[in-house]
Amino acid sequence: MGRGRVELKRIENKINRQVTFAKRRNGLLKKAYELSVLCDAEELSSQQEYLKLKARYEALQRSQRNLLGEDLGPLSSKELESLERQLDMSLKQIRSTRTQYMLDQLTDLQRKEHMLNEANKTLKQRLVEGYQVNSMQLNPSAEDVGFGRQAAHGDVFFHALECEPTLQIGYQPDPITVVTAGPSVNNYMPGWLP
Repeated sequence: MGRGRVELKRIENKINRQVTFAKRRNGLLKKAYELSVLCDAEELSSQQEYLKLKARYEALQRSQRNLLGEDLGPLSSKELESLERQLDMSLKQIRSTRTQYMLDQLTDLQRKEHMLNEANKTLKQRLVEGYQVNSMQLNPSAEDVGFGRQAAHGDVFFHALECEPTLQIGYQPDPITVVTAGPSVNNYMPGWLP
């Protein structure tokens, strides 16, 4: 009694899929070889090439397992030393690449820091120049005090406050203090706290 026809669909289990592939591949290669013998066709070179590639594949898999520290039991001491040298060279190359990457990042960050420092200096300079221009414009004369100031500046809607850069707010012991227009002598503004 023969086997029934297998439904053609992907085998979900990875291990079963690999086993089925290996068995069927070998079966197909065997049938192709038999067909080449029966029909006197050149299939030998393909079979030999396949065997070489299969051996190479298995050697690469074995090497990969060895590099991961697996299946080291069958290796001789010379093979283990060779594997150790190979791992040392790989580790040195990885460290060198990582160091170069870190140096590149450091250089890039230093360049960005320099650019930001230059931008900061430029902004500070512009701020100082703007403050100096405003302080020259804000020194009030007799005609600029009060509403006459708006007419003097034309269509300007907002105006800078006329005050010293610092302001002291607190208790003033002298309750009768006259507040004059413009900045006070000691930058103290009375009347804010009871």
